[in-house]
Amino acid sequence: MEILVRLPVRSLCKFKSVSKYWRTLISDSYFKMMHLNRGKNDPNSQKLLVSQWFPQDERIFIHCLNLLPSSAAQPVGNVRGLDFPSIYRPCRVYLACCCDGLAVMVINDNIDVRRNRYLLWNPSTGESVPLPDPQFPDCSGILLGLGYDSASGGYKMVSTYLSRDFPGEILAMKSGCSWRYVDKHPRGIFSHNSGTYCLPFVNGAFHWTGMLGDYSMPSISFSVVSFSISNEVYGDIPLPEQLSCFQR
Repeated sequence: MEILVRLPVRSLCKFKSVSKYWRTLISDSYFKMMHLNRGKNDPNSQKLLVSQWFPQDERIFIHCLNLLPSSAAQPVGNVRGLDFPSIYRPCRVYLACCCDGLAVMVINDNIDVRRNRYLLWNPSTGESVPLPDPQFPDCSGILLGLGYDSASGGYKMVSTYLSRDFPGEILAMKSGCSWRYVDKHPRGIFSHNSGTYCLPFVNGAFHWTGMLGDYSMPSISFSVVSFSISNEVYGDIPLPEQLSCFQR
């Protein structure tokens, strides 16, 4: 096991066909967790996904490169092109969020350019799974996050909106893979992320900037909102005074 856990994912997928024992071992959840944790702690295995979209001819390129220190004399190496899943013919795609080597891609395809489609993709194996659409219509103010719930042993995806009108939604991929509503923040704080559509996932919770009040009021307060992936409870992390209040 100590040898197998050091191998890349693509090699492990091939070795599953060696014997029934190896297939059972490599497919075991404990082995998968060992392999994942080793990769997280190995600086040589840290990867960066880069997507490029060329609207002139609707070409999309996705590359994977190592996150190693680089300099002008020694540029980043080991750049590898990835084949995008052939389930769609996208005219536009962007990377929404990542966790443990899995990526959620948001796709506009040539069938309906006004509709976003969501795809869970494992770049290491090339496997992909279409995800159901959130219950609310597509809008530019959606924030997405992907995280692992250690209590249930499965991945969950959360969406929240830059609007007071929509509650958040959560997608448990282990149990039915369907979206359901989550309660709004009890104090009426709503999302106010700027410049990013990805919800950071730290210590079992998603985080984003929240705002209490609106721009018609003389003062507005901000805080960092957390949302626990396991018990689905909101929390607030106060900001320094010079960052938490906006006075007109």
